[in-house]
Amino acid sequence: MADRNGYFGVRSGEEGTFLELFPAQDNGEPLKIDEVLEYLKNHEISAELSRVKYAVGHLEKETKICLFNKKIPTIREEMSVKVSADNMKVTVRFYPPSDNKAYIKKEEILRALSYQGIQYGIIEDAIDTFIQKREYCKNYLFAEGVPLVEGKDAEIHYCFNLKPNARPRLNQDGSVDFYDLDAINHVKAGDVLATLEKEKCGTEGVSVYGVRLVPKMVKSAYLKYGKGVILSKDQLSVTAEMDGHVMLSSDEKIVVANTYVVEENVDASTGNIRYDGNVTVKGHVCSGFTIIASGDVEVEGVVEGAKIIAQGQIILKRGIQGMGKGILQAQGAIIAKFIESASVLTSSSITTESILHSQVSAKEGIYVSGKKGLIVGGHVRSAVLIETQIAGSPMGGNTILEVGVDPIMQSRMETLENEQRQLETSRDKARKMIDVFQVKKKRGQLTVDKVVEFQKILQEYSEIEKRLQKIQPELDQMYECMDGVKDARVKVWKDIHPGVKLVIDEEVLYVMNTEHYCQFYLGNDRLIKRSPC
Repeated sequence: MADRNGYFGVRSGEEGTFLELFPAQDNGEPLKIDEVLEYLKNHEISAELSRVKYAVGHLEKETKICLFNKKIPTIREEMSVKVSADNMKVTVRFYPPSDNKAYIKKEEILRALSYQGIQYGIIEDAIDTFIQKREYCKNYLFAEGVPLVEGKDAEIHYCFNLKPNARPRLNQDGSVDFYDLDAINHVKAGDVLATLEKEKCGTEGVSVYGVRLVPKMVKSAYLKYGKGVILSKDQLSVTAEMDGHVMLSSDEKIVVANTYVVEENVDASTGNIRYDGNVTVKGHVCSGFTIIASGDVEVEGVVEGAKIIAQGQIILKRGIQGMGKGILQAQGAIIAKFIESASVLTSSSITTESILHSQVSAKEGIYVSGKKGLIVGGHVRSAVLIETQIAGSPMGGNTILEVGVDPIMQSRMETLENEQRQLETSRDKARKMIDVFQVKKKRGQLTVDKVVEFQKILQEYSEIEKRLQKIQPELDQMYECMDGVKDARVKVWKDIHPGVKLVIDEEVLYVMNTEHYCQFYLGNDRLIKRSPC
């Protein structure tokens, strides 16, 4: 018979007990010595092991080995059941009986499977095939479950860079190019901006033990879009409605913004600017004026003591001379030739040639490079990295460099804590006044005017309580998330001077001597370490 596995059996009669070995035919699997020895051991049949091993290892034709000269009790045809590790398949191997009257029946096979708890996916045709052919030392698939198929969450594929590279190019001569920037996602009308791959639900499975297998819930999604974007009829893609700049807004909507261009200065002739898109200023932004944009803000001149707020990036090709009043706030990166006497805050990175006497905070890295590359005075904070050529001044002065804590979250937390303290003070005052009014009410001393005042205070007290109840959970969540950022560090490529205060995740180090080409980070012992860059 073609493709038959090698097999064995024990035959016992009046002339004695024999081990019969049958070689594999054609592409069948050869007989395994371990299987033979395990069978003999299970039936407590002694044999000359070396002889058996040799016979199995050199099995080329049917071989009979005499085990002993006496008859043993009849060994019935038997089955060995194996369930796969995932409980999806049941394979059975059979071994021949010691005489031809001890064959196993189909009903016995089914009972044996049921006894082991196998109740689903039984393949009776395979059992019938064995009953008809009775091939031994061969795996028969007698039961098969239905495998669980996990689903797939919906996924949005964006066709534009969600975090465009807003860092300027460093020229070979050491200068920084603040003009030739590729930091805006330009699109044309009709361009595909994003596609939606819908969720795929999984299908239930059943193990051979009849256990129902339930797939995980899948998450759905939809394309969120805003101004300048068209949703397709099948709601699976969005395209640009016009030429412009595509970005992901703070609420994760895809928007295409156009650009408002101020040809000269932002001053009394223009007034403050609020624009739903990008703003480009060809001149200066004068003191006292404000620009608020939902996209990027680009200024080719100098920003004085003005305020610029952008949901995108802020790019200042000349820089900001804030005079102690200048403010820059952005969701995206901030790039400026220089930053002096200003307050700067971003959820992304900051790149500049110098920071002088300013309050600067970034959630991502702060890079002070170029020919100057210096930070002098003020307080510079980043969650992950401050990188500069020079920190501090040989003349001394108070310069603070802080990393390891998210400054955006820290700023928000400080604002909430201040608000909480003020509200608690107001609540205590209101509570005392309420107590006074309640005493007067019991005595019947409240006039009509006082009743109105009493109701007003009760309303104020209620509103204060509601606001406090909203503040505390947000603060609690922030306290839990205020663990220091791992591997946060300060890198100084040239000199760091005495008078610089380093703060890394609330650990403090004062620089006492001028040091060169070094970096500072927090070690395992929570001490600030110094090593070469």
